[in-house]
Amino acid sequence: MAGAFSNNKFTMFHNRIMPLMMKRGQLQLTSLLADNKYMGVAYNIMYNNKIYFYQSCINIHNGKSAFGYVLHSYCIE
Repeated sequence: MAGAFSNNKFTMFHNRIMPLMMKRGQLQLTSLLADNKYMGVAYNIMYNNKIYFYQSCINIHNGKSAFGYVLHSYCIE
């Protein structure tokens, strides 16, 4: 596996901490759909009255559309 979750220490940390944050309502998963297809997903952490961008993914099969910018703008609102 490649990417952020390819590191065992990172994955173990993530698996231990994120369920606790989920129980506390500190995780936010926001998705953007167009034509019933996922164009992007943003994974944010809410802590001390702030929202921190954590990770995102976008559908790369959509040409040159700027769905990533639209998704992040939506999260900021």
